[in-house]
Amino acid sequence: RMEHMSLGKNRLQGSIPRQITSLPLLEFLSLENEAGTPDDAFSSGTGLSGPVPALDGFPRISELYLGPNSFTGTVPSHFLQGVHDKSAKITVDLGFNAIDGSIPVDLSNFDDLNLLLVGNEISDIPAEVCKNVGWMNGEVAHGCDSILCPPGLYNMDGRQVDTTTLCETC
Repeated sequence: RMEHMSLGKNRLQGSIPRQITSLPLLEFLSLENEAGTPDDAFSSGTGLSGPVPALDGFPRISELYLGPNSFTGTVPSHFLQGVHDKSAKITVDLGFNAIDGSIPVDLSNFDDLNLLLVGNEISDIPAEVCKNVGWMNGEVAHGCDSILCPPGLYNMDGRQVDTTTLCETC
């Protein structure tokens, strides 16, 4: 009966095997790469790689840490669809990968999601997602910038965390 799997900071490489989703009681999964220096978090070719996995076989997941690694492509439209209680607080760290494209609109089904995306090449966050004022510990009340600064804008946190840390032009 495995509920907690922490394999992060073990210099893992390759892709995540699909079989990992056969752990239906898993609540915590840590596969983050070990970043020895701040620059390591921005380098490609380190840690786990391949397309962003859907990880849709975790009905009870509440914490998922997948950054920094080298995952590529878009976040799948069925990402975390297997979660049973979409009103529960869930933290997902996809920061510092090579993820691009839009965030799936189906993520708007989650009520209390902390979605960490900084250090990627995300081009769009659907308006439906930004309507979830419970996201990011209630900070989404400030709009989409509270999830991630849009392309061409930045701040030290990569997102607006309060009314004083606005996303500014690069």
